Amino acid sequence: MPASENTPRTIDEIVGSRIRARRQELGLCERDLAAALRVTESDIRVYEAGLMRPPASQLLLIAEVLQAPLLEFFDLLNEPPTTAPSSWRAHAPKVGDELARLVSAYLAISDARKREFVLDFVERMGDAG
Repeated sequence: MPASENTPRTIDEIVGSRIRARRQELGLCERDLAAALRVTESDIRVYEAGLMRPPASQLLLIAEVLQAPLLEFFDLLNEPPTTAPSSWRAHAPKVGDELARLVSAYLAISDARKREFVLDFVERMGDAG
């Protein structure tokens, strides 16, 4: 498996494409979503392209505005084989449950410094593997 296949960038692209698909499904344009989130249309474009991660609080608002469960954007079980890394597909049910727990626990942290610490820790653990 190519090293690039397992990067956070791939996940960002999956989340972004899910946001775009749901927005389009609801018939919203980028301007509509940007206005609801109080961000620029450019922000929406880079989120949807996977070029920038929306903050966790922004993701919650995106899910609310798009009338979708937050975890819908992270559901790796339904990714086509060309996009989801093969290691994730092989362990999809376990990864889905673990991801749900991780996201819920992360979002429950109210202290921004603690959230940053957790994020740094998880990123370093991924690099250590």
